[in-house]
Amino acid sequence: MEDIRHVQLETLLASRGFCTEEGLRHIKTLPYLSIVNCLEGSYTLSLAKGKPFHVPAGCAFIAPAGILQDITHHLPENGAMKMCWVFLDLRINGIYTLDDLYTFPALLSTEQCAQFQPLILSLTQVQPTLLDSCRRSRIGYALAEKLLVLATPKESYDSVIMPAIRKIRKDYSQPLHVEDLAALCRLSPSLFLRRFREETGETPCTFLMHHRLATAQALLQSTEDSIHEIAEHCGFYDQFYFSRRFRSRYGLSPSQYRQSFRAQII
Repeated sequence: MEDIRHVQLETLLASRGFCTEEGLRHIKTLPYLSIVNCLEGSYTLSLAKGKPFHVPAGCAFIAPAGILQDITHHLPENGAMKMCWVFLDLRINGIYTLDDLYTFPALLSTEQCAQFQPLILSLTQVQPTLLDSCRRSRIGYALAEKLLVLATPKESYDSVIMPAIRKIRKDYSQPLHVEDLAALCRLSPSLFLRRFREETGETPCTFLMHHRLATAQALLQSTEDSIHEIAEHCGFYDQFYFSRRFRSRYGLSPSQYRQSFRAQII
């Protein structure tokens, strides 16, 4: 690993809610590392189509960015299921994410979760003031510090297509072209396309589209931004086109998705 010169908190979204529907199932992919704390009730969770595991009350799970999450909600004996969560994107040297450099345990024990829960709940209470913005950043870096205590460094964290992936992550709201992405990787466009598909299972255009839509999904869940604002933030300057692509990916329009999410996870 090169020397650490700069660490920047790019994204920090936190919220809390409750669920009143036993067996409610969510299948999603998010562009950020997720920490989800089960306060009451429990989850059954599968990551990247792996073996399902149980997340009991008082515990939490960590899901890397870009990983398929298959989540089933289970109510406690009395009342609603309650949870809180945070989406985190920390950039190292302006290039790497935590997911690029480290792996994390999928399940946090009650003791481990006790390190995270107060911080996540504090984030759900911050206000849009300068003082709270400073507090929010401090909490975000404290979360990252606690994550690193649990982290295992990856033996290999780079690949020939990584410059293109970094570019997509950084400038996903801007027009991006295959020729420019290939040049960043010092590959011909044809070789770049082949290598990109081999390593990600997708074309660069599909990878970019899925990243934009996953970012929009996260913003619909955790912000009060308008559909128009979210569309523009994610690189869609035609709201009708954004709605059509979102519906194709998730089966609901953006407004329907937000309403459905809030009706189920309030």
